[in-house]
Amino acid sequence: MPVTRKAFGRLGDGRSVDSLTLTDAQSGFFVEIIEYGATIRAIGVPRPGRDSINAVLSYPTLADYESGNAYVGATIGRCAGRTNADAHAGLRLTRNEQANHLHGGVTGFSHSLWQTIATGDGDVPAVRLRHRSPAGEDGYPGALVVDAEFALVASGVLRVVLEAESDADTPLSLTLHPYFNLGGDPARPIDDHLLRIDAAHILPLGPSRLPTGEMMAVD
Repeated sequence: MPVTRKAFGRLGDGRSVDSLTLTDAQSGFFVEIIEYGATIRAIGVPRPGRDSINAVLSYPTLADYESGNAYVGATIGRCAGRTNADAHAGLRLTRNEQANHLHGGVTGFSHSLWQTIATGDGDVPAVRLRHRSPAGEDGYPGALVVDAEFALVASGVLRVVLEAESDADTPLSLTLHPYFNLGGDPARPIDDHLLRIDAAHILPLGPSRLPTGEMMAVD
């Protein structure tokens, strides 16, 4: 089947976590998502005559994800990146990196259990996960409902759509946090990788790796 679901483990509080694997039947390309953190655990790239490689870094157990602080493969929110915990839009956000608020704070979406609300087994294998963030969580206003949809729209093509709705104005900047190693060997360095980002501007960082607020032209 294009979408398979199996138990991945239990959190420290006893809640069960499943993994969902989307597979392209023709090419063998697959993506594994776990409900904890709406996390990409594997992107399986087939190789002719050889085993597939996992192009992203991952942990072997759920306990590693629960205790980890590197956000490996997770969906990040409410706001990705760092900000001064006392100076974000006039809010007092939780601190989880010295004086900084990083990747959503102490709780954040990366360390929350998401709910699988839909799967698709047709021509486009897909899964949709949902998380409800209550008003006041990590200092943010508004009750927020956020959905993450992962779909294999073509052979070797993963599409991710992140959507959110809040009942009050709230800062929001969602992203994914996979660590890619296209060699498939996590012990192999990525010095020979090339990355291209189509962007007209960058955000310079100041002390403590906080954005300065400037939008600097790439050229």
